[in-house]
Amino acid sequence: MWYAEVTKRFDPIKFEMTRFGNPTISWGNYRFNKKLTRKTKTWWECCARKSHDCRCVAVTVDDRLMKLNGWHNHT
Repeated sequence: MWYAEVTKRFDPIKFEMTRFGNPTISWGNYRFNKKLTRKTKTWWECCARKSHDCRCVAVTVDDRLMKLNGWHNHT
């Protein structure tokens, strides 16, 4: 289990668009919706925020993953 968590950290980020044209990123088995952008910094919230009350947030700077805040409470 620990090994899986370490290797997941290095999965590439995939920048995608939803069918409605909203930007998302995929990382491992998780998807994030764009929440806020300030200059080159973007905050993304887990797409399961409403359905599972997941509080995980990703932060990218110049399209590079810089930080993950919180833990996913779903699979």
